[in-house]
Amino acid sequence: MIAVSKRERILLVLTLSVLGLLLLERVWWRRLQAAWTKADEQFAQSQTELSRAQRLIENRKLIEKEWAQMQEQIERTRKGTAASFQAHLSRLEQEARIAEKSRKPLRAEEHGSYRVEAFQLQLQCSLEQLVRFLDALDSSERFVRVGPLRITSVKRGELDVHMEVSTLVFGAPPTKEGTT
Repeated sequence: MIAVSKRERILLVLTLSVLGLLLLERVWWRRLQAAWTKADEQFAQSQTELSRAQRLIENRKLIEKEWAQMQEQIERTRKGTAASFQAHLSRLEQEARIAEKSRKPLRAEEHGSYRVEAFQLQLQCSLEQLVRFLDALDSSERFVRVGPLRITSVKRGELDVHMEVSTLVFGAPPTKEGTT
């Protein structure tokens, strides 16, 4: 056998140790480091997704709250619109100096997000007052549809007018149970 000096043994052990460490670093440490890097990236991505999901949940709660408030507002508006339309008709009649004999609600037809409310009016007026009233209806800020007019003469210069007047009332569509 070859005699190896103490110095050569130390050098051989040191060389083999360095080679072992290099091999260990190449095989084990780099793979471990790549796995750590990948895990860090996945963690950062999941943190980003988590914060995005939390913002979406917060936004959804705010949107649902605003939606409920809007639905309440629409319902309040919807209830007040028929009464305000009748007040609008009364104001136009007063401006035209027309005497109203009767006003009857006829029907309210649902059409999705709006409904049509109709009234039967019986008026007593002159032809000039009727023209003024119809012109005021035509130029009013509201959508008004005048149905068939039936005009009869009551006395000289006075007309008995029967007419159907309808308007659109916007609001939330009727909801069915089980739908959102």
